[in-house]
Amino acid sequence: MCNLYTQNQFISIICLNQTMKILITIMTLFAVGQAMATPMFYWDNQDKLVEAKGCGVVKVESNRFRLSNYYGKKTQVTENLRNYRGVLQSHLVNSSLVKIIDGKKKKDFKYIEVTGVNQMKGVRPNRWFSERGDKGYLFHRSLRPADDFILKLTKGAPDVAIGTLRKSTIGTMWHIAVEGSYFKMVCGEFGSNREYIVFRVYAPENKEEPIAYVGVYWDETAIFRSFEALSKARAHNVIPTVLDPQRLVDALDDNSTFLGDLTDMGDPSEYVDNNQEETAPIAIVVEDLPEDPTDEVEPTEEEEVIQGNVENVVCISGDTLNVRAVDLDKVLFSARKGEKVKVFQGWDGETKKTKVINGSTYTFVKVQFPDREEADQTEGWVAESFVEAKSTCQHVNDNTFVRNHNAKITSIDDKDCCEFPTVKRPTHAYTNGMRRFGAGRSDGKRLHAACDLYRYLDEPALSVGPGKVIVGKYYYYQGTYAIQVRHHGGFIAVYGELTGKAVKGVTQNAKIKMGDRIGYIGKVNSNCCRPMLHFELYKGTGKGPLKVIGKNKYSRRSDLMDPTKYLLKWEDGKF
Repeated sequence: MCNLYTQNQFISIICLNQTMKILITIMTLFAVGQAMATPMFYWDNQDKLVEAKGCGVVKVESNRFRLSNYYGKKTQVTENLRNYRGVLQSHLVNSSLVKIIDGKKKKDFKYIEVTGVNQMKGVRPNRWFSERGDKGYLFHRSLRPADDFILKLTKGAPDVAIGTLRKSTIGTMWHIAVEGSYFKMVCGEFGSNREYIVFRVYAPENKEEPIAYVGVYWDETAIFRSFEALSKARAHNVIPTVLDPQRLVDALDDNSTFLGDLTDMGDPSEYVDNNQEETAPIAIVVEDLPEDPTDEVEPTEEEEVIQGNVENVVCISGDTLNVRAVDLDKVLFSARKGEKVKVFQGWDGETKKTKVINGSTYTFVKVQFPDREEADQTEGWVAESFVEAKSTCQHVNDNTFVRNHNAKITSIDDKDCCEFPTVKRPTHAYTNGMRRFGAGRSDGKRLHAACDLYRYLDEPALSVGPGKVIVGKYYYYQGTYAIQVRHHGGFIAVYGELTGKAVKGVTQNAKIKMGDRIGYIGKVNSNCCRPMLHFELYKGTGKGPLKVIGKNKYSRRSDLMDPTKYLLKWEDGKF
């Protein structure tokens, strides 16, 4: 409201100024609201967390996810997973995540597949325990709604960034969004047959509201590979609002992403698929994907078999390859470089087709991706020239080379030497930056005598080869420890910046084998760096202590070696 003054000449000016202030305030609040809008993602086993651009949600009455629970008079930490005849197959830890799948009906039982096993404290799994991917029957009263619990992702789950919000999914807590109904994410590229159930994702450092909403398709669930199931009461101690969150409908209405009930959904919008044939770039518009892409070709045992003697992979220089429907016009999904693939061989010649793309003729073959969890993305058609034996594909590492852990090694250059010392690839390149051998230290006064292999705290460090521990665990640097091993062939490796946790049997003069666990990756207490394995290598021809201050620019013994070329070789052989 404007303040009116008797001087008429000032009335309009003052009103205009106040009106502008109000408009600026409204625009600021709108901008802040947009900036604070909770982002949406969907989970993809290959591409991980994908920003859900242009997606919305609709209400749905049910979903396939359940949590297991022992039902009976006793108190047990597991429930029995049985086959159709009722024979016990395995023991499933309580509060494990399962999904109801299609199968032969059995009275009072549900046919399920284990999506993820609850990492219950105090329970030590053995070979009789159920694992992710196991299928069988559970008594119907042993199944509880998945929204009764919150799933806290633990080490072993995919460790990926959540957009720019958080560097890691580990430690985040996932809860199915439910408000009288569940919610399904709707995006054009999904196709109508994919049901991405919406989860609220919380982080311990944000105690009020979810940091993201994520849609998870019941047949693509690697994100739940490892978790701890928390009751709502336990989760409430960390996230106070988990018992009474903001209504999803309200939050999404504010962001214009709530589309109403399922009946109001309408047809999914079109989308442009950006995956391309390697030498024939072409954008494909996918319209109205069939309810099940595999319905277009109904293979039978009499007509088709899968070639399975040679391990074939997707062999391309890029990252992804289009997988097409039987008409070769529609793109069903994308396959990643190096992904395992099996080729169908038909007796009637219907497993090969040709198509002209940008003036080039391609022969397409029908293939299967046997390692995929998602059933609607396991078969399709790809250009035959991009399927090749793994052993001959120049674009992927040849993992057919398997280390013989019992081989007799006479030199570091032996073909059987050696094992890469971490369980997975380092998260950062050790060939550049401060991690590389020879990088400057102490303002250039000395040079780095190792390669730093960044991984995760408390992960195992592995012996690169057979040998003997010549110096057991000793204090190394800023709260970390090291072990020295003389390996067969005479060379010496220093495994540095380990935690203080000892591995049983890894002591002075102990004999170790290639691939043995010899310690756990640590982190220096100055917090200058990520957790790492500091790896030094020596020819083994020198005498005296390995660390000699002022001896040379590395402050190390004269037989110090650059480990880079060996690590690269071992890494390629292992991964």
